[in-house]
Amino acid sequence: MNLQHRTVYIVATLALLTTQASCSDTNEASVAADADTQAESETTVLATGQGYPTSIALSASHVYWANQVGGTIMRTPLGGGEAEVLASGQQTPVDVKINETHVFWANSTSIASVPLAGGEPTLLAEVEETPGLRALDAIALSDTSLYFSHAATGSINEVPLQGGDPRVFVDGQEGPGDLAVANGEVYWINRVVSSTSVGRSSIARMSATGGSPQTVIGELKAPWYLSVVQDDILFTDLGADPRLPRGQVMRVAIVGGSAEVLADGQEAPSAVVGDDEGRVYWANLDAGSICQVESEPAEKQEIAEGYGDIYALAFDDNYMFWASANQGTILRKNR
Repeated sequence: MNLQHRTVYIVATLALLTTQASCSDTNEASVAADADTQAESETTVLATGQGYPTSIALSASHVYWANQVGGTIMRTPLGGGEAEVLASGQQTPVDVKINETHVFWANSTSIASVPLAGGEPTLLAEVEETPGLRALDAIALSDTSLYFSHAATGSINEVPLQGGDPRVFVDGQEGPGDLAVANGEVYWINRVVSSTSVGRSSIARMSATGGSPQTVIGELKAPWYLSVVQDDILFTDLGADPRLPRGQVMRVAIVGGSAEVLADGQEAPSAVVGDDEGRVYWANLDAGSICQVESEPAEKQEIAEGYGDIYALAFDDNYMFWASANQGTILRKNR
């Protein structure tokens, strides 16, 4: 999830031919809902006037996000209310994550945290600036450590949650990007994108206690985001040519094997999440939409559209939350 790649695809959308691709390539009819159901499905705007938010996270009471423009870490109650500034003066912060006590995020060349209710930010790690590239773009949390990818050095790094000396968790990777921690392991995307490297990208994993990295699946075109749900990895792939609606939403077992295509012909699919009941949700960046597929039956549905650049999704038992980056809004809708 390298921000330079992200920026490239934002710019590329301006050159796209107008398309009508939707979440579903088979279902064209929709059934009108009754008034009560329609009211329940209305989208609620929780915050406006935000500065290109591209990540969100949920606690039991609040939704948290980072404003790249303006450099602030924010929160607002899940049910709506006044948006609070938890930290300011940050360097284009992205990829907000939370645990029981703190909010964590990646600045362009550093990792920082602040208590959930705000306070003095703590600097956890710094890296050297990479000319022409954003150095840091993705983080993930375990119970004791924060992991971050550093594409310029081809490494995944680890630092204690309370701060300390970072260490190289694994090196020798190609374009490490988005990552996740689950099942006692760290999972990450190796994204190799150039005109001569189509099919060289992969997803890898390694025990959080150390060892040797293992390839979960290789020969991918342009994987972008991933998440881990039970024994599966969900991920999005932009395809060989991001100017065309050929993106895919896919699922592969954490132990490896063939990937299952959950949705094809998507318009720059970005963030992807799933629940324990088999529902998978993702955002189509170029369409400004959020889509859903059920495990059984495998029907794809568009549940929100017209919301601009969506890089971040999160959900609880009742609602789906997302950030519309270019519209500067934080929103929710009934699941």
